[in-house]
Amino acid sequence: MSKPRKAIELPALTQFTLFPKLPKELRIILWQLAAREPRIVEVCQLQDSQYITHGTEDNDYESANSAAFYSPTAIPVILRINRESRVVALENYSLSFPHGSHPAQIYYNPFVDTLYFPAWCFQYGISHFETATPPEIKDTIHNIAIDNLIWYSGWEDGTINNQIQIDKFKNLEQFLLVTREPDESGCGCCHEFEGPEKGVPEFAEFEDGDEGSKGYFERGIKDCLVEFGKIKELDAEWNAPQVRFVQLKRDGVLV
Repeated sequence: MSKPRKAIELPALTQFTLFPKLPKELRIILWQLAAREPRIVEVCQLQDSQYITHGTEDNDYESANSAAFYSPTAIPVILRINRESRVVALENYSLSFPHGSHPAQIYYNPFVDTLYFPAWCFQYGISHFETATPPEIKDTIHNIAIDNLIWYSGWEDGTINNQIQIDKFKNLEQFLLVTREPDESGCGCCHEFEGPEKGVPEFAEFEDGDEGSKGYFERGIKDCLVEFGKIKELDAEWNAPQVRFVQLKRDGVLV
């Protein structure tokens, strides 16, 4: 009886040296697939200079109302591989969201990317984004994510359509409420930020948790749907997006 053969362990492939020899048509298809990989694009506002200490304002301070929008999200990889990949990338991504005298500097594909407004940018960045973005551009946006910390602070004014005016985005398909781990005091709604957060963001689905958390999310979604219903009554052409809660990870770790 012959002995069973040992499985041969092959090293993991880190490169594909035969790619340039593939037919151009096949290479283009592969570049197109890479260009359609969904991304989370953080959107914030850059202040050219900041308030200095003791509450004194720098003479060169630029109001956030006119400051540029930027994203800490890395640009799509295929923009910088070679000329062929860049051509395909520019067919799918465009520099978006200029503001005042500042040119657009965020590469964005509205069909697959999710615009994420993180809490460390605070509310003003969102309101300025809404004001600066014309209706025809808002109509191209399909996916938005916003920190739950910001979204629900709108209840102070009696409406969750305050911090970001969802009714102005008429073709949304997905609206994500991003939650965070509790802080040192055990509170999940009071986080302090000293500046931009480090790490690549990703959204994780919730696993079956305790009944308290489940009830909170169910109430939150119900609140959103009620608000969406009010918007729909005023604008029959408005598209109510799918809404759900997700957990925020950075570099694979819940934050």
